[in-house]
Amino acid sequence: MPRTGDILGYARVSTPDQDLSGQRDRLARKGAVRVFEDVVSGRTFDR
Repeated sequence: MPRTGDILGYARVSTPDQDLSGQRDRLARKGAVRVFEDVVSGRTFDR
């Protein structure tokens, strides 16, 4: 039986020297069962 209602999180920073821990903590407090993380610069990211 598929699970429903699970919360997925997405944490993103734009440079490798920035820290994802604050975003991870806030998502966990909101009940995220899994957090996807990205380090992507908007300047070099081709949309």
